[in-house]
Amino acid sequence: MSLLVSSAVGLPHFVRTVTVELLKLCEAAAPYLSEVFLGVLAFLALLKDWTEYGKLSKKWGRSVPLVAAIVTVFVTVLGLYATHNARIVQASSETTITQLSSQVGQLRADNQKNADGFRDSFSNLYDRFSKLQSKVQNAELLKEIKETKQQLIDTQNKLSPPVITPIASFPTGDATRIPITETKITRNSDVVTFRFIVYNASNYNAKTGGVTLRICKACTYANEPFGFVKIVGSEESDREYDFQHIWAHSATEELTVHVVVPPEYQSFTVGVFVACENCSPVEQQHLKVTLQ
Repeated sequence: MSLLVSSAVGLPHFVRTVTVELLKLCEAAAPYLSEVFLGVLAFLALLKDWTEYGKLSKKWGRSVPLVAAIVTVFVTVLGLYATHNARIVQASSETTITQLSSQVGQLRADNQKNADGFRDSFSNLYDRFSKLQSKVQNAELLKEIKETKQQLIDTQNKLSPPVITPIASFPTGDATRIPITETKITRNSDVVTFRFIVYNASNYNAKTGGVTLRICKACTYANEPFGFVKIVGSEESDREYDFQHIWAHSATEELTVHVVVPPEYQSFTVGVFVACENCSPVEQQHLKVTLQ
């Protein structure tokens, strides 16, 4: 289009305006003109051999060229219709892309604005705290400093969410004893049943995550532990339990596992891995079961 407009440069204003509009109109009509041009060429070719087509059949001689003419017109109209629909779809797609690009740009601007707001708030609170510390200390001022310091800590926590480290433990009714990493179980058969929990000792909720249990290599699962699944491609000794959250100062439900332990084993150890959205890097925790 820029080429068409540049070709009109140098003409008088009125003539240039009319020329540009005519060029725009020609550009918009170009796809249709090509269809019409092809249709006209086909029709002219048909007219040229009209009498020859009439000799193809003694009975339908007059109808053959007429039918061919109708088909030519139909195909031309069909081509114009298809071209028109394609231009409508293209225009709709361009409009949708423009709208989506505008929405993405707006979201980026909003996110940048929110981030700038957090930084400004943190900076203002820190400056306020520094000024208060430099003043003469009295009871009222100390109270204001304490409140400002708490606001500063709360703002910092929003900018840097705390990291949770859930703890694997054998069950207990006294949270102060957690973690309990060793327990004794009376052995009545090759199948040993034990229970364990995952406890969140922090002041913040652990978000969506999972617990991976790994039994000893010589051990096998007597049955699939309730709530656990075997991940495709994982070790035979591993099972995974997913959770939506673990509330602050709370634990998961007691997780029960039935394990077949070789007769010669007097004890065995299982590994527990806990991962979640706001958990610290995953490290293996060990729980030991001594058989009596």
